Amino acid sequence: MKILKAVREDNYVQFRQEVDGHNSTEEHDIKAHEAPLVSFDTHLQALAPVACKVLEFPPSYAEGATVKSVTVSHTKRGTRSVAIKIVKTLDATGNAHAITTPLFQIDDAAEGEEGRKQVSQAHADACGVFLLEVEKYASGERQQRLLPLDDTAAPVEPANGDVLDFKTKAEAPPPAKSTYGW
Repeated sequence: MKILKAVREDNYVQFRQEVDGHNSTEEHDIKAHEAPLVSFDTHLQALAPVACKVLEFPPSYAEGATVKSVTVSHTKRGTRSVAIKIVKTLDATGNAHAITTPLFQIDDAAEGEEGRKQVSQAHADACGVFLLEVEKYASGERQQRLLPLDDTAAPVEPANGDVLDFKTKAEAPPPAKSTYGW
C-alpha cells in the first residue's frame, strides 16, 4: 500500500491510497468519519515546523498553524516527496489562510535516480512517522468505543451508535508542539 494523500478535517479523515490489484495497481479514495488515534493527530501537527522550515518561515510561524493535509508523490523506484498544507489565522486579516509547501524529497534517491533528501533527517523522519499513522488508520486502527459488558454499565456508545464523533474545535486540544526538538 502506498499512501498518496491524507486530509484531516474536523469530522473526518480522508485518504487516497494505491494498492496492488489483481493485474494492476488501483487508487482508492476513502473518507471515514471515525476518529483517528491520538497519535495520528499528534504526528500530523508535528509537521507544522517541517512546513515552516521548507517555506523558510521563522520557527515561530508554526505556533497556531494547523496542518490540514499531506500529499505524497512516489517515483517508480519508491523515492517519496511530500507537500504539506497548513492553515493559520493571520492577525492582519483575522481570516484563516492556507499555504502549501512545494513537493520536497524525504528519501535519498533510489539507485538509478537523481536527487537528494531535501530536509533534515529529523524532518524526514517526522514525515515518515505520520505516513505510518495514515497506514494504521487505513488498516482500521482508530479510536475505539468502550462496549458495555454488563447491564449495570453506563451507556458509552455514541447516540447514533455507529460513529465516534470528533471533538469540536472548542474541546480539541491546541496543536501539539513538536516532539522532535524543532
